[in-house]
Amino acid sequence: DELKRVRKACKEAIKEAKAYAEDESIKIEERIASLYARLEQSLVDGKRFEKETSVNRNKADILKKDIEDALSKLSAAKNLSARLLQQNKLLEAEKTAMLEENKMISESEQNGYG
Repeated sequence: DELKRVRKACKEAIKEAKAYAEDESIKIEERIASLYARLEQSLVDGKRFEKETSVNRNKADILKKDIEDALSKLSAAKNLSARLLQQNKLLEAEKTAMLEENKMISESEQNGYG
């Protein structure tokens, strides 16, 4: 009688242990599945980030080239402006010399030398 009771208790304990192990196994599998899903999402996010980074790098390269082109054009415009300013000074000097020459001719004609 005592042996039957002990056997029954052992069978119950084994049943409970199996149920507990199954339950824990299911929880572990769920955790693994959850972690796997998170890892997959991280991989997808990582690939998207890599693609966005690449796109941004390309945009930055294009912007850098545009800035370099603009600086080159600005430098060319600055050089042209300096040349035009120099030409303007020369023309002003020429104009002043011609006005002086005309003034002298006019004075000369007025004084009867012309």
